[in-house]
Amino acid sequence: MEFLSNIMLEALRFFAFFGGYGWGIVWLTIAVNLALYPLTLTSVKSMGAMQRLQPRLQELQKKYKDKPAELQKETMDAYKAEGVNPLAGVYRS
Repeated sequence: MEFLSNIMLEALRFFAFFGGYGWGIVWLTIAVNLALYPLTLTSVKSMGAMQRLQPRLQELQKKYKDKPAELQKETMDAYKAEGVNPLAGVYRS
């Protein structure tokens, strides 16, 4: 963890060179957000797709409430039909 904090401190000092620590914090925040943007975009797209699919999943839960194996199969079929990965928001290494 100290490694990461040292990198952030050096980046803050670099950005502070161009206008003080106040502007350094602003520029560092922008840089971090730009670096994390691809992950954020993927997560937002996945959440939107899951929200669009939610009414269908609720119907399936009502229809197959006493048949968990069929519910699981139909749920996975719904994910495949919509092109949704239920684990898309989870970090993949």
